[in-house]
This record gives sequence, C-alpha cells and structure tokens, in this order.
Amino acid sequence: MHSVNYILQLTDDVVLSRNAATAGEHETLDYVPGSALLGAAAALLYKTLKADQKAFEAFHSGAVRFGNALPCSQGEQGLPMPLCWHERKGDSALRNGRIDAAKIRNFQTASFADHEQPAQLRGGYVTPSGRVLQPEITYRMKTAVDPAVGRAANGQLFGYASVRAGSLFCGQIDADDRELLERIRAALANAGSIRIGRSRATE
Repeated sequence: MHSVNYILQLTDDVVLSRNAATAGEHETLDYVPGSALLGAAAALLYKTLKADQKAFEAFHSGAVRFGNALPCSQGEQGLPMPLCWHERKGDSALRNGRIDAAKIRNFQTASFADHEQPAQLRGGYVTPSGRVLQPEITYRMKTAVDPAVGRAANGQLFGYASVRAGSLFCGQIDADDRELLERIRAALANAGSIRIGRSRATE
C-alpha cells in the first residue's frame, strides 16, 4: 500500500452537510469527509483517467481510498475525543486548551469513586500532545428568492452552518498503485484551489 498525506486550509467558509436532505434542519460536519476530496479529484482527472482506462480503478473500485481530513494545528492531527473518557462533574479536565491526564478516567478500565459524579467529554478532537481542537462553526440565515418578482419568497427562510475559513485539516490518501496515486496527488497539488462542500448561494 502507498500513501500520501495532505493538509487542507479552507479559504472560504465551507458547508459540509451531515446528510444530503434538502428539508429539515441542516447540520454540518466538523471535518472534511474523504468523499469531498474524492469528488474534487474526480472533477480534475476523470476524463483523462477514463481515456487511460484507469477511472474505474481510481474512483469506483476501492483501490484508492480517500480518508477523512481531521482538524490539525501546529503539525499535529486531532483524533475524535474518545467516548469512554470522563471527568469529574464540576472539575474540568481541560486546562489552557489541553487535557489534564490526571483528571481523566477511561471508563473501559477505571471509574471514579462512588460519591463522584462522572461527566463524559464530548465533541472536539485531541492531539497526541493533549491539545484539544474544536473547528469553529458559523451559522447564517438566508431566504429563498422568488424569481418571478426578484425578492424574498414568503415562508422560505432557511439557514446553513459552515466551517470557518482558515481552518486546517490533515488527511491521507491510500492506494494500491503508486503511479495512480502520484497522478492524483499531482492533480490536486497543481490545482491550486479546489472546490468542496455544498453551495452557499443556492436559494
């Protein structure tokens, strides 16, 4: 297996929908799913690879695997906060943006005393050095436009959440074929800016 590591920096707020539904409350992911980068690579390379009979291998067969890009900072990638980590209620295990290991219990192997109430650590990402990363999410309200009159449509208020511009994400692409992986890496690296996420202008 061959691998390429990459870093994405958002140059604009990006909508990364948790699901593709158009009705109901919208939620955004706080990481970049691998499928978003797969789509960007396919947009750049599909026609070329199809001519070389490599498109199926690259984007449909599983021979190339686009991993999720998780938040990173200062050269460290965050991993999802383990659900088994707990702190004492009222005694935060976070100090200056870092986990205090002495205040954490892994409920797979240990627990607090009977008189101490546990509180699960939820959300965010933790780096190998104990730093906690939490991507900044913004929310904007919009209204659909009635094309017949060119102004806001009645009863068409909606909103979307997005990950703030400037956020950094680290990910990995794995492939069975080194040459194919290099073609994908070169296409993404030479593209400059790539477009990922859901349209923020669709009304």
